[in-house]
Amino acid sequence: MARRPRHALHHSAACSLLSETVEGDEAVAMAAVDLVPLLFLPKHHSSAKVHDLLNCFGLRASGVADSCVIVLYRVVASLMKHGHSDLVHQVLIDLETHDHWTVFCALLESGGDDGLSPWGLFCLLKLIRALTEHMTETDQFLPPHLERQRTLVPLLVSLLRPAHIQHLLVWPDVVGGGLQAVKAMVHAIVKIVSMPFMLADVSEELVFRTQELLYESGCVGLLLGILSQHALEMELLVKFLSRLVTSSPHFAVQFVDAHGLALVKSQRLLEPATTPPHLVQDALVLL
Repeated sequence: MARRPRHALHHSAACSLLSETVEGDEAVAMAAVDLVPLLFLPKHHSSAKVHDLLNCFGLRASGVADSCVIVLYRVVASLMKHGHSDLVHQVLIDLETHDHWTVFCALLESGGDDGLSPWGLFCLLKLIRALTEHMTETDQFLPPHLERQRTLVPLLVSLLRPAHIQHLLVWPDVVGGGLQAVKAMVHAIVKIVSMPFMLADVSEELVFRTQELLYESGCVGLLLGILSQHALEMELLVKFLSRLVTSSPHFAVQFVDAHGLALVKSQRLLEPATTPPHLVQDALVLL
């Protein structure tokens, strides 16, 4: 499909996306894709105009990059919802061409810092998940994705460290902080890094690369630490831990070293009277 020239419809697309009224309109969808190269380029004159427009709307935005991240997520989510896979493909090309992944990684490395609020960080994680799902299904994007995993996975896991969790807890609820922010962030990260283990048709190289990086990053110990300190929903995390432990004895050693067995006992995960059957099954796998 031919690319549309950049024109005033940018503003129409942005307004529609921000008000969440895009209902599969092809022209608006194509114009929305044209917004992608303009985001995260504050020195660019056209980009400054887009930033000004985005910041005029009632977004839950308190970080410098919040508005751009939220709009980009809405672009991708809208395109996927309405089956515009060719336009999602174009978004991925633009992200590679304009080096947006470097910006994403910089925001992750700083834990958001002043660039993202907790809500902005959560939207960035949802965006990465949506893009990752599309990339794993498209051979063209698999090689750069594999290379990017070396940077991306450790950065994602680093967000699980106790210091960052504590910072999230003290942020006010109004900008997406507090315990709900911890729950949302942890689940979003697990959904991203667990994707190679959950999809039926995925590159073996991607699975092995992800295993290696998760092991080196100490993901198992960090997740167990969070589960022991905070009241989170257990199902997703226990399922992911069971997949890791059964995939390699190295993860099993990490699980034992991080007192995982004591956690299973303290959380009463093996008591069918109070624990859903599927969660009991996943907990038994950990033993």
